[in-house]
Amino acid sequence: MSRTRAVALACAAGSYLLPATAHADAIDLWLVFSRVGNWRESPLKTIALLVLVLSVNYGLNLAVLGLPANRLGVGLKRSAKDLIGFTVLAQVADRVGIVVGFAVATACAIVFKCEGEGGLAAWFLAGAALNFMFCGITVGLLAYYYLKQRWSLPAASSRWLALAAGVITNPSWTMVMWLGRGH
Repeated sequence: MSRTRAVALACAAGSYLLPATAHADAIDLWLVFSRVGNWRESPLKTIALLVLVLSVNYGLNLAVLGLPANRLGVGLKRSAKDLIGFTVLAQVADRVGIVVGFAVATACAIVFKCEGEGGLAAWFLAGAALNFMFCGITVGLLAYYYLKQRWSLPAASSRWLALAAGVITNPSWTMVMWLGRGH
C-alpha cells in the first residue's frame, strides 16, 4: 500500500471514529454511565440528566473561576451570569481540544509508522494524553479570555486561574479515570 493511500485511509478512518471519540464530557459521556439510553428511548430522563450534569459542570466552574474572581473584585452576580455562557462555550472548546488531540495522535501514528495492535494501543494512549493536553489548553484559553478581557482581572491572576480551570475542570479526567481502571 502506498504512503498516500495509507494516509488517506487513516484520515477516512479518523473521520468515522471522530464522533465516537468526541464524547468526553457532560454533553455526551453521561449516557454511558447512566444507562438511560438515547433521546428516542427516554427523552425526559435524558433531558433531566443533561441538566443535572451541566449544573454540576456549572457549579465546578463557579467554584474554580467565579468565587476566586469574586475575591479579586468581580461581582458574584456578574460572574455567575457570565459562567452560564462559559459553561456552554467550554463544551465547544472541549470538542476542539478532542479533535486536535486525536488528529495530532493520528498524524504521529502515521509519521512513526505505528502498526498492529501495539500501534493501535500507542495511538489511543497518545490520543488520550493529547486530548487531555489540548482540552486543557482550549478551556484554559477560554477561561483566560473571561478572566482578563470580560472581568478585567490582573494578568497574573488570570493566568493562574485559567491554568486551574484548564486542569481542574478538564473533562478528560473522565478518560484518565476510565484508563486507570484498566480498560
